[in-house]
Amino acid sequence: MNCARSSTGGTGRRGSCCRRPAGERPIGEVKREQLAAEIQSLKTHPAVKAVLDAFPDASIEEVRRIAREDNDDSATG
Repeated sequence: MNCARSSTGGTGRRGSCCRRPAGERPIGEVKREQLAAEIQSLKTHPAVKAVLDAFPDASIEEVRRIAREDNDDSATG
């Protein structure tokens, strides 16, 4: 991002005007697309697919990362 200016504008508060470079997509849009792609990928996993088949009204709303221990051999982390 390029900061074009920074001033108090007479308000006593400091502000800035930041713009994305031309053609760069908004960060939120990129993150939402990445999450949608990750959820779509998870839906193909056999265990997830079985749950979604058993509960047709279920949906994946959020993906959370689980910290994995180095000595964890459970294949769940």
